Amino acid sequence: MYRLRVESSPETWRAFRWSLYLLLLSVAPLQIAGAVSVGGRFGIVIVGLLPLMYAMSVFGVEFTIHIGRKPQVFEFSADGIQIEGPGAVSRRFRWQGFRAKLRVGVRRGAPTSVVFRFRSGTRFGILAIDLLRHREIAETIAGYITRYAPEAQPSGRIEALRWDPSVATDGSVSILAPSFGPLFFANLAVSGPAFGVYLTGSAFVLGLVTGRVLGLMMVGSYLVLGVAQLAYCRREIRRGTIGATVQPPDWRTEARLLAGVAFLGLEGLFGLRIWLA
Repeated sequence: MYRLRVESSPETWRAFRWSLYLLLLSVAPLQIAGAVSVGGRFGIVIVGLLPLMYAMSVFGVEFTIHIGRKPQVFEFSADGIQIEGPGAVSRRFRWQGFRAKLRVGVRRGAPTSVVFRFRSGTRFGILAIDLLRHREIAETIAGYITRYAPEAQPSGRIEALRWDPSVATDGSVSILAPSFGPLFFANLAVSGPAFGVYLTGSAFVLGLVTGRVLGLMMVGSYLVLGVAQLAYCRREIRRGTIGATVQPPDWRTEARLLAGVAFLGLEGLFGLRIWLA
């Protein structure tokens, strides 16, 4: 039996937490502008719902982190695959009817991470491994699949690994799961400013921008939040870590960062229109 314990780095979830919190803050300026525009008791109700909404959002983020930080244990044997964690429910995959799909993370032509997707009936499981640090572990798992489920015929980027049944040896090892890649933070970097532009445009359409001062304050808030989101995600991308190996960002990451800057410019045009109105 081959036992693999996968743990998460606290640094990984710290970056996840604060990048999402910055994105969640984008709702507040529109809600406050709407409350001021509506006024009266209904406006007070709108402002009163803001803390409740953020409390629920914070609970959702922290609950996700709490579950995600728990280790997972994968046990590979002749009987199948046993997965325990991160929740309380364990899953067993028998080799009969087993299917596997391989997805890899690529940076400048070279695979840097691999994701196994297991499926048997209605059950499914995911295992991500840093290829730059743990290629032997990934190929040991591939060896187990080849030895005990030769009819499975894995799909996806199978050429990234050596599928040799002779390397399916017994053992026990513990590793760190790959960190969120630069592309994850690049998507958040463009989502923050884009969301701000969408909400500002919605405020214009709904007639919530009733005065120059209120409009400029809302646009200014979205500019500050957008710049903060872009700067924070850019810092995480510059770290560019997958495991402990630094990798430069690819063109997809740079394109998303440029798109984030473009959305900030569009937000600035909203502010210019309000100022000249």
